[in-house]
Amino acid sequence: MGAYKYLSELHKRKQSDVLRFLLRVRCWEYRQLNVVHRASRPSRPDKARRLVIWMRVDATCRSGQLEDWPRWDGPAKQGFVVYRVRVRRGNRKRPVPKGATYGKPTNQGVNQLKFQRSLRSTAEERVARRCGNLRVLNSYWINQDGVYKYYEVILVDPQHKAIRRDARINWICNPVHKRRESRGLTSAGKQNRGLNKGHTRGKSYHSWKINNTLSVRSLLRAVVGLGGSSSFLGASRGVAVQSLFPLHWLFLSRSAPPVLGSRSLPLGFLAFVLDWQAFALSVIASFLAAKCAERLRRPESEALEELVRCGRRCHS
Repeated sequence: MGAYKYLSELHKRKQSDVLRFLLRVRCWEYRQLNVVHRASRPSRPDKARRLVIWMRVDATCRSGQLEDWPRWDGPAKQGFVVYRVRVRRGNRKRPVPKGATYGKPTNQGVNQLKFQRSLRSTAEERVARRCGNLRVLNSYWINQDGVYKYYEVILVDPQHKAIRRDARINWICNPVHKRRESRGLTSAGKQNRGLNKGHTRGKSYHSWKINNTLSVRSLLRAVVGLGGSSSFLGASRGVAVQSLFPLHWLFLSRSAPPVLGSRSLPLGFLAFVLDWQAFALSVIASFLAAKCAERLRRPESEALEELVRCGRRCHS
């Protein structure tokens, strides 16, 4: 493992003696400083570097380039700056004189009012107001005590030549990214906008897993026509079988001698085993005819004929 991996694993165990002592000493130091001040270097270089790399990195970049950009433990990356800020914990009190509110009783609360956004989002806004010529890239938690939470905010200078010439970060120089922290476009802001939340919004990981998993059941249903969706890689993707592999190609030479045993498709099938999808289909085809014969209660030859008709019907 590299040095950054050791640092990240160390910060995962905040109840250890090392982290408890380190956080307590650093928290005492932060209390003596201003509310918003510039940090000479990040308190968590592994976290800062990981957040910078994950922000809109060009997919065409080589992995070797990513490993060398930026190095927070070495010379500072030009155009990047880190600010440290503390935000008072707890609820928000309504600013009314002597607690006198007017209007309906539902609006008369003073103390137990919860802000709709996180303290991290508030920290980004306060730093951005102090540094009006910089753009907020991301932020992360570093410490907390009974009164405050401390964050470090990564900012970018959009007028710096090193930033404007770097194709991996010059997207932030676009005027549309001005005050992005106030419009909920940062990572902390997006978490409080209700995006992908609720029973009607599917999670990205589960949808990715369904769309990239080969399901034998969906394949059998699609080919044999036993009901359900005709998707090859999952019901939610909606990609029909014929768009991935023309099934009537499998049966061009039915008169050829069988291969892979008596329960396999004919020799003409092997001519079209060109990718992993066709290879998976060839493995399943070794027992597909027998399963169809058992389900349809017909001889194996008639089940194969039914398979041929289903494949041609799907392709047409």
